[in-house]
Amino acid sequence: IKNAKEEVEEHLINGKSYIIFRGTALNKKDVMKNILNIAGSSEMFTNEAFNSRIVKAMEFIDKREKEGIPIEILGYSLGGIYAMYMASIYPEISVKVYNPVIASNEDSKHFMEGLANQNPNLVINTIEGDPVSINAKLYKDKFNIKERKKSRFFDSHSLENYIF
Repeated sequence: IKNAKEEVEEHLINGKSYIIFRGTALNKKDVMKNILNIAGSSEMFTNEAFNSRIVKAMEFIDKREKEGIPIEILGYSLGGIYAMYMASIYPEISVKVYNPVIASNEDSKHFMEGLANQNPNLVINTIEGDPVSINAKLYKDKFNIKERKKSRFFDSHSLENYIF
């Protein structure tokens, strides 16, 4: 996830397809998506950039399913919400998200409750004290949420926390 360059990309490793949604790039477009998501704007799920990521991921999945190749979806930060959306479309596919951006509003609540009702194969990973994924705690009774302690060497939102 850390080295992903594209908004969504696929890596084939040991006969398994990993569909990766990266986190925010430091550019105006991605920063605006984070703001929309944190603010809870439903525009997050209807804009063209969102849809293009989802369509690209669906193309990867459709191809690999036809080939019989196992698939796992991964997402970090802003990419976490995209990966969670994919879990709503493909609840049988393993999805792991790390420090996902989850807003605290009615649209997000509706999305999360709908997702929980599908009983997806989803693991939400968070780091204690991470302000970006703090709202994951609101859903601790509905999802498999794994919270880790922050490493003293890294910021609470850093993926490096999962290495140590």
